[in-house]
Amino acid sequence: MDRKIKLCVFDLDGTTADTLPSIIYHLNGVLVSHGYPEVPVESHKSLPGGGARSLFVKVSAMDGYAGIDIDGMTAEWISRYSADPVYLTSPFDGIADMLRELREAGIRTAVLTNKNELLARSVVSALYGDLIEKTVGDAPGRALKPDPGELLALCSGFGADPSECIHSGDHMIDIRTAKAAGTLSCGVSWGFNPPETLAAEGASFIAEKPADISAAALGGAV
Repeated sequence: MDRKIKLCVFDLDGTTADTLPSIIYHLNGVLVSHGYPEVPVESHKSLPGGGARSLFVKVSAMDGYAGIDIDGMTAEWISRYSADPVYLTSPFDGIADMLRELREAGIRTAVLTNKNELLARSVVSALYGDLIEKTVGDAPGRALKPDPGELLALCSGFGADPSECIHSGDHMIDIRTAKAAGTLSCGVSWGFNPPETLAAEGASFIAEKPADISAAALGGAV
């Protein structure tokens, strides 16, 4: 079915930016400061996705981390990370070019993430400036993905019907959010989760490279 795409919404961690080194660096900094070991390398990619508190909830279930102060460490992690939000973070190749192509075509752009909103805005602004028009993240009283409320609010705010929006992400949560909102869902192959997992979750399509997203949006059909 042909669709005119008016809005492209992107996840942040693992989709628009390689933030995993930053996430783990600050996570380990908090843990070590409280006498716990660093998290094992093989667990790194499984930890992001559900927001800051979820990070420590997942760690608390691992061997050797029972009894950690989840809420206290979450607040400390946000504070440490916010002090240097792009340390060890880098943009994925091709993202800026893809965003520029969308904006030049008049397609609106936004980030929707479960990351703390002020922190997310700092990262997005530092990496992409005004190529991303709006960044929505975790804030008091706000439901996190896969709740579709904030994605639907973005569609409404940009004057786009959900069917005129593509939501791209590297996590099953992103695909579930898009499906719940009625938007198209793009699973990206370069993130923290295997593209086969995103395809099995029911992604509308899989992007092998960022240019695949702009091609789908500009082509008007997925």
